[in-house]
Amino acid sequence: MTDDLDALYDAAIVARAKEARRSRVPEAAAHRAKCVNELCGDRVEVGLVLEGERVTEVGFKARGCALSLAAAQALKEALEGRSRAEAAELVARFRAALETGPDEASSAAPELAPFLAVRRFPSRVRCATLAWEAADAALDT
Repeated sequence: MTDDLDALYDAAIVARAKEARRSRVPEAAAHRAKCVNELCGDRVEVGLVLEGERVTEVGFKARGCALSLAAAQALKEALEGRSRAEAAELVARFRAALETGPDEASSAAPELAPFLAVRRFPSRVRCATLAWEAADAALDT
């Protein structure tokens, strides 16, 4: 069990969680969505700035566990600079990888691979996908 916990909170996750504390929702973000994890109280608001069909800025305001914060930071890193379609596809692949199991997230964006360990903790999957759920909703606005 300790090895599983070490994998869940590896150095990449911890570093992203620390970085996430400086994030903010861009004032220019016309595409926004909020999500709450009712089980643990994690909250996130994601804001996207699009220029044409390109995601030029991603920001978020989050309160929650280290896993939730790290996943929001990873979302920011992964989506900025992608087309809207690429961003939507990556969001879907990341969520599917954690919720149903295929390793698609790591092939689409290798920096997301550390989050695959969360599959061994079903109660924590929502923590890791919360910001991604909000981004999915924001892309639809």
